[in-house]
Amino acid sequence: MGKNNSGGYGGSNLGGHTTDHGNGKSTSSDNRGDISHHTDSGGSKGDHGWGRGGDGSGGSSSSRGDAPENASRVNMAHAGIPVALYPVSGVLTVSLNWPTITAAVREAFIGLDTYLGNSLARTAPYAGRLLGVVVGSLLPGQIAPDPKFSYNLKDPLVDKDNPYSVTALPAELVTSVPVADIPKNTTVPARVLAQAVIDELAQTRPVTITPVKSTLVPVVKAQKTNKHNVYTAQVVPGMKPVRIHVSSYPDKSQVMPNSTPAVKQYLSHPDEGRSHHAILDFGRDHAPVYVSVTKQLKPEEEKKLAEKARKEWVADNSVGVIKVLADINTLIISTEKQMSAKQQELRNKQAELQDLSKELMVKNARDKKKREINTVINQLTADLSNIQKDLADAAENKILNEKNAGRTEKAGAKSG
Repeated sequence: MGKNNSGGYGGSNLGGHTTDHGNGKSTSSDNRGDISHHTDSGGSKGDHGWGRGGDGSGGSSSSRGDAPENASRVNMAHAGIPVALYPVSGVLTVSLNWPTITAAVREAFIGLDTYLGNSLARTAPYAGRLLGVVVGSLLPGQIAPDPKFSYNLKDPLVDKDNPYSVTALPAELVTSVPVADIPKNTTVPARVLAQAVIDELAQTRPVTITPVKSTLVPVVKAQKTNKHNVYTAQVVPGMKPVRIHVSSYPDKSQVMPNSTPAVKQYLSHPDEGRSHHAILDFGRDHAPVYVSVTKQLKPEEEKKLAEKARKEWVADNSVGVIKVLADINTLIISTEKQMSAKQQELRNKQAELQDLSKELMVKNARDKKKREINTVINQLTADLSNIQKDLADAAENKILNEKNAGRTEKAGAKSG
């Protein structure tokens, strides 16, 4: 059995837990994904799926064939699931298997746009807020995420203090621009994004798929490298290009996504630390893919950010605040009515119980009296039986005495 320790990646508390498997191996998990760690004191080992070079140099090849070292695999068969990863030598590396997804799974994801649009039409969010679906809710609960590639956290090239998460979605879900026309544009209008938002009640910063308007997403040309199906693309400003491996391995665990995930209102994310978006253009090699990269924060940082977002929303959205207060007041009134009805129901049940208790007490009293009378009757019957027996015995004794007296008289006469 592994040993669980609260905390997060590389000793940083990210709201998850770390399982120690022994032999220097451990896995860190939270709602952003899993990462396997190797803490052996030796140098880098390619047979664990990682190498020293975050840019692909050094180390041995990954267990995924041509996948670059230190790649976190984004299973597009479970599209929409955020995958955690570390920069290695300043480079984020992911592996995508989107080309192998069945048409049914692809169409199911694209159909989420209609579901989100219908949800938005039914329940308009408060001013300054937005609707969202937590990306992890698209995956049926019984399906386990794929094992992730491993990192040696003692390797100084692994930036264990700055974890990221990446989410990939079909470009057809994100934009209405036909796939064939995407490469002709430098930006395309987005209808949904996978972006970090603020859950003010939980004081967390989840990544959600959110309907958006008037938002442009850059189309980024994926540059080929000297390795087969390995590309680079500039996604996060100020960082080295992301390294992408497009896998040709079919996935046997393809599942239909949840078509009706729970929709919730969230606060917009403050400017700092937002998610970064791009639609990757692979030219004629592969279909375009949307990716979202989000810097992960520690729980205490998320709480501060949630408080800041709440204050900004209150200051900038007086109409929304009034609506929230009105809805809260309506909810309080409705709850009070429900409580009043429940209290009356409780009083009625208590009265019924009291009546039943009285009836039971009367019945018990009657039963007790009946038992007492039966006891007296039984005793009288026993006494009567004893008296009758005594009388019978006395009568029998009288007869015997009379007979004995007669015999005595006769005997006396003879002797005279």
